[in-house]
Amino acid sequence: MFQALRSARPPIDRVLEALPPEYHAMASGQERIVVGPTGAFALTPPEPDVETAARRVSTAASDVRKYVAAALSWAPFVDALIVVDGPGGRVESVGLVPSRLLTQMITDGPRLLDDHLVDRIMAEVDQHTTAIAKR
Repeated sequence: MFQALRSARPPIDRVLEALPPEYHAMASGQERIVVGPTGAFALTPPEPDVETAARRVSTAASDVRKYVAAALSWAPFVDALIVVDGPGGRVESVGLVPSRLLTQMITDGPRLLDDHLVDRIMAEVDQHTTAIAKR
């Protein structure tokens, strides 16, 4: 019974709940914005199809970068990713990441942001989540 409840949550949310505590995630419509020591990420499921999802998440990543750059005078690159159950790849300029590899994709790599910057970026994203979700 409890397994059915767990599997009812989207794969993205199950992965994000298991991220290390220095990573912060926020929902913005269908997208999830994640910021941690390794950078910033805009994630979305492949709904209704990967092409539409690619345009949507690319716009969300661009919006996050724009809002953060306006507030901080610079911004980290925001990786736009579609989380899929199948194989990885690319659609337009957006990566397709299998849900089983999402944690590794987010947490591997150089630690570019300290705790203070992560908090500042998340605070800025939080102020604009409604604008990001409406696109």
